[in-house]
Amino acid sequence: MHTYSVAAACVSQGVGCAIVDEFSARYTRGVRLRPLVPDLKFSITALTSENRAISNAEEMFIRILRSACQELHRET
Repeated sequence: MHTYSVAAACVSQGVGCAIVDEFSARYTRGVRLRPLVPDLKFSITALTSENRAISNAEEMFIRILRSACQELHRET
């Protein structure tokens, strides 16, 4: 589950380059942020277990994420 942070850590040690999430990029020392131009469009999917009900925290997170994405979409 730490794929992006491992990729960012490899880059900080000089092992090539990587496309990672903004959080991993911002909090890894020794890397430069270089935005992609043009901006990439992508889908975000929330994965939850089939074997249990979604918790209130998960439901709230999904709502907040959806709201934030809609707000960003309106700004463009």
